[in-house]
Amino acid sequence: EGMASPLFGDHTDAGDPIAAFDGDGNLFVGGIAFNREGAINGDVYVATYLTTPHPSGYPYDYERTRIVGRGTPSANFQGIFQDKPMLEVDRTGGEHDGNVYVCWSRFTGLGQNRLLFTRSTDSGATFSKPISLSNPGLASVQGCDIAIEGDGDVYVTFRTFGDNSSQRSDGPGFTRSTDGGASFDKARLIRSIVPYAPAAPTRDCGDGPFECPGKF
Repeated sequence: EGMASPLFGDHTDAGDPIAAFDGDGNLFVGGIAFNREGAINGDVYVATYLTTPHPSGYPYDYERTRIVGRGTPSANFQGIFQDKPMLEVDRTGGEHDGNVYVCWSRFTGLGQNRLLFTRSTDSGATFSKPISLSNPGLASVQGCDIAIEGDGDVYVTFRTFGDNSSQRSDGPGFTRSTDGGASFDKARLIRSIVPYAPAAPTRDCGDGPFECPGKF
């Protein structure tokens, strides 16, 4: 079964693990798969594990793996690299119960990153074509998270990064779906923040034992 996975053979590394159960106990596990050398192929995937025992004796049955965001085979991260994913499943018992939601950051060598989102309404068998949740007014974005309200509304939060040349703001942003992830409101900034960089040599750490060291 593992050899039948679309990741087999040309993805040598993995990271950013994500996982969530549905209301019936089925498990969805994902992350990114890529190569550190040669063609990068930074892909986001979701694998499904069922609650029924496997005939081999393993307690749970691996069902399938789906690639939901595809990278491009380019060296030195100069192509498309899909990264920083998050996954959640609707367990509200409502109209969209069992929907699997995935969001992630899409990076390109030109720095044109955006936030993408996809959903599955058939327990991870198929996923919708990814849609972009970010808009030009929110500058560069990454680092999404997903939360599902009791009525099934889907909230995706993320971090924006300002651009002095266009007066865009740093801060947390969000967008909401009221139709089970089929569409989303226009993304909005929650509020502007002053970015904090732990390694910045100009930051004020205080005096005495809390004074910044000379090197980071």
